[in-house]
Amino acid sequence: MKATSKVHLPRFGLVAMAAALLIGSAAGAEAAKDAPTEKVVAELIKQLGDGSFKVREAAQKKLIEIGPPALDQVATAVKSEDAEVSRRAEEILKVISKQAASRNDEAIKKNLLWQLPLANLPTGHVRISKGVVCLQDGDGWIRAVDVKTGKSIWSHRSDKGLCWTVLGDTVYAPDFNSDLRALDIRSGKRRREFGSRMVFGEPTVRAGKMYVGGFIGELWVVDTRTGKMLNTFKVSGAVDLAPILRGGKLYCLTRDGKAHALNLKTGKIAWSATVAKRSLNALALGDGRVYVRADDRLLALDAETGKRLWAFPVATDGLAWVGGPRIVARVQLPGGWAQTRGKSGISPDAKPLAVAGGAVWLTAGSKILAVDAAKGTKLWEHSPAAKKGKGAPQLNADRVQVVVGGQVLVFMRVGVGGRMAAAKTHVSHSGELSPPAVAGGVMYFGSKDGLHAVDLKTRTPLWTYRTEAPVTLRPVVAGGVIYFATRSPPVMVADGKTYFVSRPTLYALKLKLPPAKGGR
Repeated sequence: MKATSKVHLPRFGLVAMAAALLIGSAAGAEAAKDAPTEKVVAELIKQLGDGSFKVREAAQKKLIEIGPPALDQVATAVKSEDAEVSRRAEEILKVISKQAASRNDEAIKKNLLWQLPLANLPTGHVRISKGVVCLQDGDGWIRAVDVKTGKSIWSHRSDKGLCWTVLGDTVYAPDFNSDLRALDIRSGKRRREFGSRMVFGEPTVRAGKMYVGGFIGELWVVDTRTGKMLNTFKVSGAVDLAPILRGGKLYCLTRDGKAHALNLKTGKIAWSATVAKRSLNALALGDGRVYVRADDRLLALDAETGKRLWAFPVATDGLAWVGGPRIVARVQLPGGWAQTRGKSGISPDAKPLAVAGGAVWLTAGSKILAVDAAKGTKLWEHSPAAKKGKGAPQLNADRVQVVVGGQVLVFMRVGVGGRMAAAKTHVSHSGELSPPAVAGGVMYFGSKDGLHAVDLKTRTPLWTYRTEAPVTLRPVVAGGVIYFATRSPPVMVADGKTYFVSRPTLYALKLKLPPAKGGR
């Protein structure tokens, strides 16, 4: 079986990692003496193609016994032109990775540094700088958390949406009236104001300048020290997502479905291209190409000319909610029946792209996709092994949970010993994955089961950190720690109060796994 792609991904030292993961520090030195050499593993891989069935079987068994230290070489052998070697190497890779991932699922639990329950659903993604984690909730509050202790430092009432950012020791965010402010990241105190500008999109800050979209089809360049307006670009519509600055040009998307490249030296639009009819939810740049996720496609444009280079079909995904006139479920509850009424919709949440190793990584329904950045062809796809759940209602004393049309509806008991009330909103779509983050040759993404880590060289799962609620926002890696949040949806009960199935939570998880007890 020949290799299906030529994508060059960052090398991830699984041999070194395996020693850290699977061998205790005391036993590590002793085990290292007995660790098989690359020459030994190479000879066993060669025997996978031997003319004798017994030799092939014995070599396969021995490589599985060696385990993770053989993973790098076995992953390379999958691309062998010898069909028997390739087939057996693929089987070995699956067995070893599954066994290692199972052990690592337990080990990663010990790496939790802290977790912080949140008062409301987080939106967008986490931002980190100067020892502070910042995130925004659905009511517009930006909350700052100390990275070491997990304790809240301050909060700022902002406008709803993604129109805020962090650079260095400053948080740039609008207030509740959409007037832009600069806040000290440690104290939350106001440093300066930028006047009543009615900002609309997420700012980009570089070299003392802020690039931010307005509501009426303008994009402003503002001096971050003085608040003085330096330039104004007229664009074709409102700018939601953060513009990208590269090579003297500013790239942005507008709500009317267009991509623009602005020449900062001349103050003019270099090019514009129509890329969408309905929705725009991602913009990225790399290798001289602009990548746009629009409608049900991933597009690549030439960064200099705006010429479309390729288009790749992508399944539509997003959060759905319930609320409206249509009956969607009638569920038997303890003491009677209840029904919810509602209709589905698509959330406006952005779906960021990750560009790394010659590939564009993105979420597509229940899968993670890698698309060749140069050709626009699929390189690889991955679906996490989810826990299988039944569609029948799951009952306990305080809540009922039922899967209807791929959606998990929740019914809560009102008060202690009170009646059951129908949900007005529900858990996110059962197959939704978070946008991926790529760091150090590993891809991290969330699902309804928790946070997943996948090695990009061997394309095998490393571990899963299980959570009670879905992880649907992109995780962020900084300083050997990954920060991610769960989005437990609220349940609106009959008395008008908001309850949670489980609290939305912000997690800090150390990435280096502790050594496991025992040998291989």
